[in-house]
Amino acid sequence: MINVTDLKMFFYQKIEEDGREVLNRLSIIELFYFNKPVMKEEIYPASPLITDATILAPSGKFKSEIAKVLFSIFLFVMVYLLLVVIAAGLFVACVAGGIGLIIALPRFITLMVGLGLIGLGVMVMVFLVKFIFSVKRYDTSDGIEVFEEDLPELFAFIRKLSKDTNVRFPKKIILTPDVNAAVFYDSSFWSMFFPVRKNLKIGLGLVNSLSVSEFKAVIAHEFGHFSQRSMKLGSYVYQVNRVIYNMLFENTGYQKSLESFARMSRYFAFFAQLTVLIARGIQWVLRHMYHFVNKGYMALSREMEFHADAVAAIVSGSENCVFALRHVEIGDSCYNEVINKCNEWVGKQKFTENVYPLQRIALQQFASTFSLPLENSLPAVDKEVSFREKITRVDIKNQWASHPTTPEREDRLLAINVQAEKKSGNAWILFDNPEKWQKKLTDKLYENVRFKGMKQAVEPESFRQEVADEQKKFSIPKEYNGYYDNRTLDPIAINELAASVTPQSFTIYDFENLFSSKQGEVPKKLLGARIDVQTLTAIESKQLQAASFDFAGEKFEAIDAEMILRKLNNEVKTLSDELKASDEKAFQFFYWCALNPENNSASDYLKIYEAYQEGRIRSEDFSKLIEAIQILLSPIFAGQTLPHKQINELISDLRYKYEPGLKKHLTQYLSENAFDGADELKKHIEQYLASTYLYFTDTIFLNDEIHRLYQVLNEGPQFIYRYRFLEFRKLLLHQLEIYRNLKMKMDSSLAVSG
Repeated sequence: MINVTDLKMFFYQKIEEDGREVLNRLSIIELFYFNKPVMKEEIYPASPLITDATILAPSGKFKSEIAKVLFSIFLFVMVYLLLVVIAAGLFVACVAGGIGLIIALPRFITLMVGLGLIGLGVMVMVFLVKFIFSVKRYDTSDGIEVFEEDLPELFAFIRKLSKDTNVRFPKKIILTPDVNAAVFYDSSFWSMFFPVRKNLKIGLGLVNSLSVSEFKAVIAHEFGHFSQRSMKLGSYVYQVNRVIYNMLFENTGYQKSLESFARMSRYFAFFAQLTVLIARGIQWVLRHMYHFVNKGYMALSREMEFHADAVAAIVSGSENCVFALRHVEIGDSCYNEVINKCNEWVGKQKFTENVYPLQRIALQQFASTFSLPLENSLPAVDKEVSFREKITRVDIKNQWASHPTTPEREDRLLAINVQAEKKSGNAWILFDNPEKWQKKLTDKLYENVRFKGMKQAVEPESFRQEVADEQKKFSIPKEYNGYYDNRTLDPIAINELAASVTPQSFTIYDFENLFSSKQGEVPKKLLGARIDVQTLTAIESKQLQAASFDFAGEKFEAIDAEMILRKLNNEVKTLSDELKASDEKAFQFFYWCALNPENNSASDYLKIYEAYQEGRIRSEDFSKLIEAIQILLSPIFAGQTLPHKQINELISDLRYKYEPGLKKHLTQYLSENAFDGADELKKHIEQYLASTYLYFTDTIFLNDEIHRLYQVLNEGPQFIYRYRFLEFRKLLLHQLEIYRNLKMKMDSSLAVSG
């Protein structure tokens, strides 16, 4: 028999002679004898040597949140036990009373009342203990389970990482299409007391967005939730929270049982209704307790995230964790962009065989948009990127958030400052035949899609061109330095402003001052101030519960909101006036350019600007009309049961008060080709305009008509917004053309005269 240990020693002695070849032989032998692949050492990023044991020590904040959660759970248990005692007393009284009634007066009516009384006691008791038998199964229908023989390198990588983080190797590994990673398990009441094997979910959109070092950091974070003894309480709290949630909100099976009990007899129906009333009372008490427990759990969850980040940092390094957070954020955004495009293609009988090359293209386009270099076809994020630019100054700690913000996590990770090896190779290196798995998971995305006829596959290069064309179509020229980004133009008195322009009003070089970087900040400041006003108004009116808030880095109590609000309202007025004056100045400058004999297009410019202003006012009227109709019909769209009289009144208001205006707007937008590119919506609008919808006749809703109107109301506004933006961009391009044309001619004249 071959002694594996001796063979290992032999190959170790030969390492200096044979190098990597020997290591490969060793891997083959271990694979053969142990059926557990050994990962190539050059793939797995080396874990740092940590000597500071305090890195993973629970913080004072963590201990404080644990104490709060334990106290809240203790109170809940006390309240719950009190309810159980009361329910037990009710159960005994109902059973004794029911049996006593049947024995004392043996008649049919007393038999039914007695059984109903017993049923009342039983059903109330069942309501309070049913969660013990409940199992929360994690839905894995969106994924594919993989095994060691499928992906030996990935399994070897995860096995080594599980050892580094001191966790048990996952029971199952599931691949999903999205940008995500999670450790999950089926939970029940008994899993609080008995260990449960965890499963690992890995999204291929995540793999597509990360380097191998960053992938290690993300999976280490997930393992980090379960690697430390102090984390066991967090897992326990999660289970308690699930138990409470089940008792309050997951009552479908119980409700069906109660309905079955009620259908047996009209006598039983009375006791079933009585049971519902008692259950509602119990729910009212427990719901308040649930919010109390859950609020504390959310605060603890945030500390658990920091702790899991620390675990990830000590095995993969702080910077790799930070870069992973940024790449996950970008990767998720780009993945969703691709999925939205795929959904759009379905209506055109188009699809993609592999969504992940498209995500890569979107990532590269993102890098181009934000002027980021590419590293292994991924946006390099070794510095803070401008897409995360913060324009608001009011910060409120969200007490119901289960995760800290990304900047908060980054600050904590960088403070730990663990240095580690950085491998830039893409995480796909862990997958044998990546394209096979990419196509399998793409097929998962289309699993429930039904094409109406022959479908056409979209090639990656076609998608690249489509993305580039759309970006070009919807981008605002950089010469404006962000001045017109994410905004519209408020109406101004263009004729009066034009009348005051003279040949001496401007010089061609005023463009640089009008659209300097400083001027480009004014709209951002105004937008940020307006958002802050909304936030503080909500705090002041108690719509937003917050004991304190930060403003410009300084802490304030909730009662200070009114003071800061006054300051911000003055700031909004000042910035609004400044922006309006800037807009008027910009209009006059471009009118001056158009008025110049070299252009001689002043009247054309006035017509284009006036058409834009009229279109903007019309689109605002359309938006208000859509909102009014949606509010009017919200009970119908929500499926509420209404009296026939109320339904007829709603439909009457729709048909005679709102529909004429809606059809007028849609007819005009249709004539302007505002819905081009939305073939199905356009068809619905044309059918709607050509028909007289009744929506409701006698006692029946005409569902096809309701559905078409719903589509028009929900999809129409986004295409009108798109159309209005393109009209806005057309105005901006026209302005730039006038300016460039004049500047070019003036520069040529200067060159000739020089």
